[in-house]
Amino acid sequence: MTANLRRAAETPPYSSDGGFQTLEQCVEHYDAGGRVIINNIVQVDPRIEIQPLGLTPLAKVALVEFIKALAPEPGTSPRIALP
Repeated sequence: MTANLRRAAETPPYSSDGGFQTLEQCVEHYDAGGRVIINNIVQVDPRIEIQPLGLTPLAKVALVEFIKALAPEPGTSPRIALP
């Protein structure tokens, strides 16, 4: 099951193993096809089968901002009272 994105910006770390402290790091990881760049060297994990997304820098910023926008402003989120 895919996790809900509502309030995702408020719940780091990200990814199934908690390997990313920021949304930007997570987006970079998936945009690179699951590859990680460490000291300007691309590290490839052969177990990862993610295709690079090819996002532009602007698209990455827009994606992160969209995820952040899924959290309502403080005090505006309706609370459901439990019986």
